[in-house]
Amino acid sequence: MATPVYLDWSQICDLCALELPVHDVLPWSSSSSWSNDQRQLLSLVDPGTPKRHRRSLLLMARELVNCSSVDRCSQLWSFMATLHVKSHPRSSKVWMSLWHHIGGRMMDLRRAELMQKTDFSGRLSEASEESSVLLLAAHAPGYFERRDVAPFLRQLECYAAKRQMRFAAVAGPWPVKHEKVAIVELMWNLHQFWTTQRPAAASAASAAWNARDQDLHFLLHDLITRRRLGRSAELLAYNADVLNVFHEDPSKMYAKIWAIEQELANESVDMVIYLDADMTLRPDAREWGLVPFLTRGNESGHIFVRDSFTGTECVNTGFLGFRNTAVSKRILQLWKQKTNWSMFWDQNFFAESILELVGMEMEELGRPGYNSQCVRYLFPFLSGIVPDTMYCDCWQAKLAEMIGPYRQRSSRLVSFLDPEHVDVNFVPNDIFWNHGFKLKDMFLDSRHAKIMNPLITHWAGMLTSRQRVALARTYLKDRFNASFSEEICNDSLPVPMPPPSFASNARYIKCCKSVGHRFRMQGFVEPRDLCYWGCCDWEPLQLDDCWKYI
Repeated sequence: MATPVYLDWSQICDLCALELPVHDVLPWSSSSSWSNDQRQLLSLVDPGTPKRHRRSLLLMARELVNCSSVDRCSQLWSFMATLHVKSHPRSSKVWMSLWHHIGGRMMDLRRAELMQKTDFSGRLSEASEESSVLLLAAHAPGYFERRDVAPFLRQLECYAAKRQMRFAAVAGPWPVKHEKVAIVELMWNLHQFWTTQRPAAASAASAAWNARDQDLHFLLHDLITRRRLGRSAELLAYNADVLNVFHEDPSKMYAKIWAIEQELANESVDMVIYLDADMTLRPDAREWGLVPFLTRGNESGHIFVRDSFTGTECVNTGFLGFRNTAVSKRILQLWKQKTNWSMFWDQNFFAESILELVGMEMEELGRPGYNSQCVRYLFPFLSGIVPDTMYCDCWQAKLAEMIGPYRQRSSRLVSFLDPEHVDVNFVPNDIFWNHGFKLKDMFLDSRHAKIMNPLITHWAGMLTSRQRVALARTYLKDRFNASFSEEICNDSLPVPMPPPSFASNARYIKCCKSVGHRFRMQGFVEPRDLCYWGCCDWEPLQLDDCWKYI
């Protein structure tokens, strides 16, 4: 294999002095002229546009002026961004002005909603494995019996049994049922789901519920397919808890919140560890428990998430840990409050809840907290696209301001688990997006055993569920000479002594590969790109590291 050529870091910059690239957050004042924005909004409409269309657009704008909750503001903005912006892409400056205004309004409204005090007092008690739960959740009965899910379930159930944890794989019934009334394709791999809600107790055959959903289906067909935008004002009759817009099927995202909440309501439970049903635990990890690992040391918190560096997902909720405390219940409350926000996505909206909780912790200590500066990036840009990357950039910047950067965070409420020590949620599709669905390009094959040893691998983002199972099966066989049917439940498998490394060096690999590729293609590397590839985070990489890891 040809030896890659890497430039000397000293030719670029001093890595330690680099600052993270952060998108500016424009200030917003409540004295901003909404009437002027409404006039600009109407100026976007061609003179020949039917009056009903102009009237509907103006009615929506006026409703936005008076929206009094993030639920309502985000819902109306998503309606406008999806339906009306596409008609006038040439006028993006006006739409961006409106986006900043409504983002500022939602920021102020959310600050007001967070005035409730949280009690952070009390000592953490010991958590035992026998009193802890390994939890999986599904949106519908029968999910765990699927051929592409059952192997993962069996493996995790075996681990729980070995560690004497209670295993729970729950699939409802859940308190709310979502019905899809329209699906909009924004790009080949990005869709919007327009859904209604009804109480789970409501009969599926209820004439009133079915008539409402049918009316909405016809309305959305007129708006989305036939572009009869004069009817868009009819959407104002539906609150966010009745009709909303999502980028994922909400029924699949809400289940984990409800399942975790149910387990924490049980006073006999010390800790809940939640895992997605597409994750594999290393077969040689059965002698080392997740609960003792999470709770050891003086810096152990109430909530546990995998830490992340800039340029990757800010928070992946495939792994979550919760002690059974008031603080854990408070962050669940913050997360649930957002389920009626437009474009709800469990991961970024949980990330926002972390910022809110850590901000409360800082204010309790007399330090600057979090003022919802990132909330605007949770909602659509032009044409209905949510700026996820901008949100995660903002999230990383605000979290670093409060409790420090990646691998150096200091919160007594949230433990950010260092993946370069023990990786509890390695997502190949997030770090190595160009892996071509090959283990060697995910750095998970046996040739990379010295540098990539995640405790838990998360197989999210594969093209098909069959491909996910096949990759996981090959990984277990190649790395551990094990299978789904044997592995953790098989006492004949050797237990390595001393304990193996459970660390992931994915950041090192991503940095070195990205720098090498860019240098070969362009002959130079922009300094700020280094921070997006993880090169600047602790500990910063040097040239010798790349020879070692690649």
